[in-house]
Amino acid sequence: MKKKNSIKKVENDFDGGYGYSTAMEFSGSPLTGVFGGGEGTSSLSGIGELAANSSYYFLSMNRVLITYAYVMHGVLRTFVDQPVYDAFRGGLTFKSDELDEKDIQELNEYMKSSNVLKVVRDALRWDRLYGGSGVIVNTNQNFKTKFSPESITKDSNLNFICADRWELSMQGIPMDQDMGLSWKMPKNSYFDYYGKMVDPSRVFRVVGEEAPSLARRRLQGWGMSVIECILREVNTYLKHQNATFDLIDQVKIDVYKLKDFNSKILSKWAQGKVVRRITMANQMKNFANAIMLDSEDEYEQKQLSLAGLADTIEQIRIGIAAACRMPLTKLFGLSATGFNSGDDDRENYNTICEHERERAREVLDKILPLVCRHLFGFEPQLSYEFVPLRILSSLDQENVLNSKFNRHVTLFNMGFYTDVEFARALKEDKVVLMDTEVSQETRAIEPPMAPPATFATPQQVSSPKKVTEEK
Repeated sequence: MKKKNSIKKVENDFDGGYGYSTAMEFSGSPLTGVFGGGEGTSSLSGIGELAANSSYYFLSMNRVLITYAYVMHGVLRTFVDQPVYDAFRGGLTFKSDELDEKDIQELNEYMKSSNVLKVVRDALRWDRLYGGSGVIVNTNQNFKTKFSPESITKDSNLNFICADRWELSMQGIPMDQDMGLSWKMPKNSYFDYYGKMVDPSRVFRVVGEEAPSLARRRLQGWGMSVIECILREVNTYLKHQNATFDLIDQVKIDVYKLKDFNSKILSKWAQGKVVRRITMANQMKNFANAIMLDSEDEYEQKQLSLAGLADTIEQIRIGIAAACRMPLTKLFGLSATGFNSGDDDRENYNTICEHERERAREVLDKILPLVCRHLFGFEPQLSYEFVPLRILSSLDQENVLNSKFNRHVTLFNMGFYTDVEFARALKEDKVVLMDTEVSQETRAIEPPMAPPATFATPQQVSSPKKVTEEK
């Protein structure tokens, strides 16, 4: 007898309607095998299990839950913050042919005093957590007007404000988002920042991972939180922690065997007597290290075994690290074991940090010209670099400095450098850290002294004396 087609309705939040579970039975239907159901199809090849283990609601849309989860759980905070912190480790190194050393130093001091790097760093953090953020250009101009970079001068008030996607409420749905075209807001639309209307030209957006086209509109022009893809692994980790906590409370259990216990508990008066009796026994055990019982009563202590919990939590940690694409050394602070030095794990993790740096460049490329206009009155040709992610040992650092020094000396001896250029190259590569007279153009490099003579001065040949015959 064939089964009837059964389609189970499940609630979801797609336009407030209903969807259909993919765990469908199409017995006897021409679609048997297409949807993974029906006779003759292995359950491993079906899609019902995948549908049952998938959520149709974005965690990125639950601001309250994702906020307090980030505040409370250290694993989530490390996963969100650590790649950004490592990406900005050491700050930035600026280079420009139009700025001298004093100007570069002034730029570095301004970036620190005005917390420009901190604002960009926080924007990347909130982008990873919520799926989007923005940097607001705060000037003495009207926020509703279109931003004009040419209006920034040395006398202008300039600072930057970091805001997450929930603080930047967009008035309207972004256009062309679903068709994969460039993002833009509807005409005459603004961002709402705590009741203040801000023109889109004054906001440098940082958008998280882009969602598939089916769910892209639901995110209202923003991206997905990075926690979306590790939700199952985090739930497994929290479940294990809760179970371990309960087992610790029950690891040692006292068992009392009292005569006629079943009949005594039927009376409320007897229940109080039994509870009082066990309480007194526990008090005696705590203070006198002894238990006094009736000769017909028994007492024993059972202890639960916690064997296997360590192996379980290790596998759960590996699953979380795989989902986060972060090594255990970064996520949980565990050191590398066995013959593994951890270099491969760090290289994979550095890829994530490089990705964060590329996203930071999209914001810094817009902020730095404004900062230079505010400090110097013009936009110089400025380049910047991040500090290398790979940390060398002290011995490797010395070898690198020696190689740089030998290379610069060779170029100087070839006449490729002048005295000042040679001193500047040594300082830029941090071979020489101090300002010398040569770098300040107050003295030229003196030629090395001639080596002392290592051979004796030849003696003059004496002429032979004339020998005369004796008479």
